[in-house]
Amino acid sequence: MNVEKYLKKLWYKIVYLVIANVYIHSLGNLNEELLRQNFSTPFELLEYKNYIAVKYFVVAIALFIIGCCLVYHEIKKMQREYEYIDDMIIAVVTIALVAVTLLNIFVAINNPILRAILACIIVVYVGIEMLGN
Repeated sequence: MNVEKYLKKLWYKIVYLVIANVYIHSLGNLNEELLRQNFSTPFELLEYKNYIAVKYFVVAIALFIIGCCLVYHEIKKMQREYEYIDDMIIAVVTIALVAVTLLNIFVAINNPILRAILACIIVVYVGIEMLGN
């Protein structure tokens, strides 16, 4: 197996995984900080420290979309380009690592940030519906 060949092919996926995992760690710290606070409304959580939760949410969406694109393109490459078993094994491992990272992003953003954002969306929607009727 030619390590240099695979590093040239995988460098951007490795960079993605490093950035995403550093982000997940940082998000975990933010989640702990947010859970220690005593917010009376989801809006207060989102406004905390100059909307830091919203900024993390936007980054989570970007990382999630990028990760999904990486998985999609790797699956397409597996179907068309890879002839050797080494290539297939590397592709499967790469897909698995990115998929686990995507799940970790979702789990980390879910509590409490995603819940607050969904609560705010619901409140705004209900408010708009009530005003419309």
